Amino acid sequence: MTANRLYSEARNLTYADFQTKFTWHKKDNERRPRKGGVVIGRIYFVNPYEGEKYYLRMLLNVVRGPGNIVLVVASFGIASLLLPSGRTTHSRFNIPTDPDQDLCCSIDVEKNLTGLIIIAELIIWYEAPLQHRYFFEAIDRTFHDVCWYYVPSSENQLFEGKVLLLGGDFQQILPIIPHGSRCDVVRAAINNSRTLWNACIVFVLKTNTHFHNPTMLTSFELICMHEFNTWLLDMGAGKLPTIVVEGEDDATWITIPDDLLIPIVDSPIQAMLSNVFPDILNRLSDFYYLKERCILCPKNEDVDINLHVLEIMTGDMLEMLSADAICATTDNFEEMKIMYPTEFLYTLLFLGVPNHILYLKVGAPIILLRNLNLQKV
Repeated sequence: MTANRLYSEARNLTYADFQTKFTWHKKDNERRPRKGGVVIGRIYFVNPYEGEKYYLRMLLNVVRGPGNIVLVVASFGIASLLLPSGRTTHSRFNIPTDPDQDLCCSIDVEKNLTGLIIIAELIIWYEAPLQHRYFFEAIDRTFHDVCWYYVPSSENQLFEGKVLLLGGDFQQILPIIPHGSRCDVVRAAINNSRTLWNACIVFVLKTNTHFHNPTMLTSFELICMHEFNTWLLDMGAGKLPTIVVEGEDDATWITIPDDLLIPIVDSPIQAMLSNVFPDILNRLSDFYYLKERCILCPKNEDVDINLHVLEIMTGDMLEMLSADAICATTDNFEEMKIMYPTEFLYTLLFLGVPNHILYLKVGAPIILLRNLNLQKV
């Protein structure tokens, strides 16, 4: 914002081109023109096959002008890393973690965040369907509270007239409601918000870019991909035949084609490893081999797959223990320390937090899934 005000040439640069002409001076908290040459600071590349993510990044690259401030947020940490300058919605707008019907964001009207929200013209929210509808309604109320004085003409508009672009697919992700029923999940979705969804305009990506360049695939691969694409869309649209399993009233289970399943001989884990990571012991140091494969585990208790791989690797097993303890500043510290000994804390399993014991071997690959200090990246 300061650079756009001080330097006229900055006002005509795109979001992506700004880095080639200006540098960031952290000490003075401002951007200044580069002293010599044209240097590309950062390049963001996304293949068109990425679909929605490709178009969101392309949109960021054509936003111009000092008034077109774009805020990029995502529903969870990993998704926020996929877009330039992305942050989670809870981090950007200080949204409380527990959804509530009368929820509001914790934003001080005298802080810089308020000024940033007021001048923002576009907010891109990646993987939006994953969030509870109460969070969207909370942002709408908060924007009204912090913007009505500065922009009185937008008082009766949703999000105070800000353009909010929600990216995501309801067929892929829905709000996570702990121990909730199917009805609870549906009620929590953004398209069930009476105040917001009727004002939304829905744009649908209908073209599969893999079929745009058929020369890259053989005729057999093209047929298989087309059949899989049709089956996947039919599953998301609820068109596949369903069956009822014992103990349930509704028919919600489908039959997965045999060619999409891994045949099991003796051990399910061994069959999965052999199919996804063939010859893994000889290719642990192959970066390209590892980055093309992964096994997604929905729960911490399923991460025993890692332990199975470590057991077949050569070398000594190392145990890395977490440092769990009651915070010394907690009220009634001595009493809490007796009620919750460290042995009990070691048994607790939390969402998004590793277990107490982490097993490693020299040469085992480790992936950083979350950076807790994104502002210093």
